[in-house]
Amino acid sequence: MVITKVRRAAKVITEDPAEEEAVEAVEAVETAGEESEESQETHYDDPWEPLVEPQPPAPPPLPHTTFVPGDDRRLPATPRELLGALPPLPRLRAEIIAGKLIVSPAGTTKHGRRIAALFRVMDPIASDKGWEAFPGHCGVCIEGPRDSLEPDFVIAPVDCPQWGDSELVSSWLIMVAEVVSPSSIKADREQKLRLFALGRVPLYLLIDPEDTQPSVTIFSDIRDGAYSVISKVPFGTPIRLPEPIGIELETSIFK
Repeated sequence: MVITKVRRAAKVITEDPAEEEAVEAVEAVETAGEESEESQETHYDDPWEPLVEPQPPAPPPLPHTTFVPGDDRRLPATPRELLGALPPLPRLRAEIIAGKLIVSPAGTTKHGRRIAALFRVMDPIASDKGWEAFPGHCGVCIEGPRDSLEPDFVIAPVDCPQWGDSELVSSWLIMVAEVVSPSSIKADREQKLRLFALGRVPLYLLIDPEDTQPSVTIFSDIRDGAYSVISKVPFGTPIRLPEPIGIELETSIFK
């Protein structure tokens, strides 16, 4: 580069035109090279600022689609379809309550013990009558709205019809039971109470350790879409379970 600048500062004089043309050609090539280097040079306000490579432009947003990329299956369009598409959820319970998909914890050890205590009492009675007892993990389809519930305890006929592969039809059940936990107070006391009556489940047993005084309540005799007979006792007092069960249940097992 220095030689080129010197050549430009001091005009090269030669008597040979061919040689002069050759020198001018070399100077032209070197001048073009300098201009190219200068055009590629990056200038910084801060000489210590690191070099940042230019980033490619962001890709355009994907168009709205109802299909999973790379798959020809349609995305779930309703809570019921989404529930059916969910993988197994260990220690969680997925239900559709009032048209909404609700995922809640499965319950504490104490919660599980109360369910187990009820199962130990009711399973022999159910077997004698040709029924089955399920301590949880049994889906129930509420006829009408088709909400999907998973009660803590279910008694059903052995030949109870099913909705799909995993849900018993509500109107065929004998009894359902729920153990109230802090996270399920409204669902168990209000929402499921209405749904079980709407689905014509004859008996709903509510075991409520979260009550001001821990209690057990049995709801029965459905009229106009609601339970018309309600019997409630504190823990430790026996409670009568109406027909078709027809026994006295000792509630001290839930303490």
